Amino acid sequence: MPYINRENRAALDTIIDGLLKRLGSIDAKKGDVNYTITRIVLETLNKDSYSSLSDCVGVLRDAATEIERRLLGPYEDTAIVKNGDLMCFQKPYALAIAPSCPNTWAPCDCNGDTCRCDPKPITQALSDEQFKEAEQQRKDGHEK
Repeated sequence: MPYINRENRAALDTIIDGLLKRLGSIDAKKGDVNYTITRIVLETLNKDSYSSLSDCVGVLRDAATEIERRLLGPYEDTAIVKNGDLMCFQKPYALAIAPSCPNTWAPCDCNGDTCRCDPKPITQALSDEQFKEAEQQRKDGHEK
């Protein structure tokens, strides 16, 4: 989980900001980023044991999963609404995607081209109450 305490975050951000600046100055490519991440993970966590190597893989997997969950998932949900879902996901056991605003990720009747919703960060897109309401609307739609 990348949500570490603020003191550690501030200390690490100073180092990471310098590293990002350097990577930008050399026009870093995917391989450069992969090299950097691999060295950081292995040299920080690897203690030459199966368990520590497993921890290394877990850290990388968790980071990738969080990026998918927070960034790719909502992006793909918007694409499903815009372009239509796949037939294989139209099964009763698959989660249907409720129409949502591409600017706020919240339930919305507008289309993305003429949306009048106020863009909000993903973390503020739906309150717990709004999420519960959207889930209920989705369920009600399946029951009809």
